[in-house]
Amino acid sequence: MKLTFGFSKDYGFYINTNPSKTHFEADLNAKLSQDFAAKGTLGFLQMDLTNRSDTSTGVDANFNAVLHDLDNTPNSGNDGDRLTLTELRQSNYSLRDLFSSDFSIMPKLGMKGKTSVLGKDGLPSLNLDLDLKWDAFKYSNGQATKGNPNLAFNNVKLDMGGFISNFAKPVFTQINTVISPFRPIANFLNKDTKIFSKLHLDGLFDKNKDKKVTVLEMAETLSGRTIDSRFIDAITALDQAGQALNKIGNTAGNIMIDLGSHSAGQVNTDASQAALQQQSVTLTQSGSTAQASQNSEVNTFLTALNKVEGLGFPILSDPTQSINLLLGKEANLFRYDMPDLNINFDKTLSFPVFSAFGVILT
Repeated sequence: MKLTFGFSKDYGFYINTNPSKTHFEADLNAKLSQDFAAKGTLGFLQMDLTNRSDTSTGVDANFNAVLHDLDNTPNSGNDGDRLTLTELRQSNYSLRDLFSSDFSIMPKLGMKGKTSVLGKDGLPSLNLDLDLKWDAFKYSNGQATKGNPNLAFNNVKLDMGGFISNFAKPVFTQINTVISPFRPIANFLNKDTKIFSKLHLDGLFDKNKDKKVTVLEMAETLSGRTIDSRFIDAITALDQAGQALNKIGNTAGNIMIDLGSHSAGQVNTDASQAALQQQSVTLTQSGSTAQASQNSEVNTFLTALNKVEGLGFPILSDPTQSINLLLGKEANLFRYDMPDLNINFDKTLSFPVFSAFGVILT
């Protein structure tokens, strides 16, 4: 509060109404303690929240009031920025003529969050900074307005250890169950025939130049056409990815995959949950996979994963899937489109047995 008054021989006692000389101001700052912790929900996820040291969570409230000179009332001359007793004794003014005020309430949120599904394992855990700024209420010039909060999910990181133990390994277990009946077929088709190498015909049959002639390569050569081997290749790649996955040790628990920062913009507080799920989110800062690539075991797994045709974990490649989880939207966490198995070839050979007969093998 600041009050400036004086006495003039022309106007008598007065209060200086210049806002820099006389004004009333009050601020309220309510903050949560640094050791504050809570549990909340976003979408169908449970989130464990702790207060961040870099951003205080709380509410700021501000009140400002200034006095006005009443020169605009009848029979009052222009006495400058002076509110005189003569003007105050008049009865033809209202409090709005005498005072103007502004009032605002601004909550803000700055917390660290860690997600889970009702505190249970099963989905990969996300660590993030939850930031909210909100001009909740403003009163100025006799008008009251309310605003909507700006919501941001910053520094979103996927817990690699949780992803592997709670999600990737169970998924690979289920995939292994599905492809197990086909594995003997894949092993047979990829088996080295050896006979063509012994006959020094491997240069004719060895398509991939690995110094082996597999049953599949033999079939391709004899049929004279390319056989779609994506299904067989996928089984081999899945086995390699599974082996790489099983070799990942406890060090993965200390690795986070950076999924970047994302802004949900203004969120309508009057909207329904369904409307919130339609909230558009924009990427404000891209993530980095540098930390994951520095771990050889994890890097081997991610490289092997990329070689499996039709298999994908969109939560690793598309950060918006993790934000969809936070907003309760539909999210694609895992996708496997198994390639078709289609092997069909024929070869006709004919040779004479006796001069009068011939034999045809198909």
